[in-house]
Amino acid sequence: MSPYPPYPLFTFVGFAIHAIVFLAIAIRFLRRWDSTAFIYLGCAALIDALNFVLVLVLFFAFPNTLIKANVFLFNALMIKPLVSIFAIMSLIALNEKFAKFVWAFFGLAMIVVLFSYVQTFARFQDQPIEFAYVHPVYPIIVTPSESSGSIGGFFFSAFFFYHAFSGNLFIRRRAIVLGIAMAFLGISSLYWVSRGPLLYISMHIIGSMGSLILAAGVFLFRSRNTSAPEAQVLL
Repeated sequence: MSPYPPYPLFTFVGFAIHAIVFLAIAIRFLRRWDSTAFIYLGCAALIDALNFVLVLVLFFAFPNTLIKANVFLFNALMIKPLVSIFAIMSLIALNEKFAKFVWAFFGLAMIVVLFSYVQTFARFQDQPIEFAYVHPVYPIIVTPSESSGSIGGFFFSAFFFYHAFSGNLFIRRRAIVLGIAMAFLGISSLYWVSRGPLLYISMHIIGSMGSLILAAGVFLFRSRNTSAPEAQVLL
C-alpha cells in the first residue's frame, strides 16, 4: 500500500489554503444577489471549498478503507465537476442571448457527470484495491475527472488574459492577476500524475501560490466607474 497521504504537511497546508481562499471568495460573491453571474461563481467557489474540506477530513481523520475510497470517488466524479459546471454557467449568464440556456446546460452536464460516475463506480468495485500514491482510488479511473482542474484553470486563465487586453469586462491589472492565478491553479492540478516527491510538493506549492494570487485579484483591487454595463457587473 502506498504512503497516503504522502508528505502530509504539504498536503494539509496546501489544501487548507485552497479551502480558506475559496470559502472567502464564495462568501463575497454570494452576497451579490443582483448578479446571476456572481451567484454562479459563488456556488462554484463554495463547492470547491467544500471539496477541499472533505479531502482534508478524509485525508487525516479516517484510515484507508474501501468506504473512504468510494467517498473519494464520489467527490472526484460528482462534486468536483460541479465547480467547472457552475463556473461555465457564470460565463453563459454574462450574455443575455444565452443566459436563458444556463439551466439547460446544467441539466445536460449533470447527465454526463452522472453517467460517468455510474460507469466508473461499477469499474472500481470490480477491481482489486490498491491505494494510489495521491488518491485512494485508481488514478487511471479518475484522471479524466481530475484533469478538468487543469483544463478549467487554463481556460479561465486565457479568458482573463483575453479581457485584460481586448475588453472592458475587468480592470486590466485585476484581469492579469486573475489570469496568472488561474494558470498557477491549472498547473498545480498536475500533482495528480506525480510518482515522487519533487512533482507532488512543487505542485502543492504552486497551487497555494495560485490561490493566494487569486485572493489578491478578488479582494485587493478597487472598483472603478465605467459606462460598460458588463464591467459594472464584474468589477
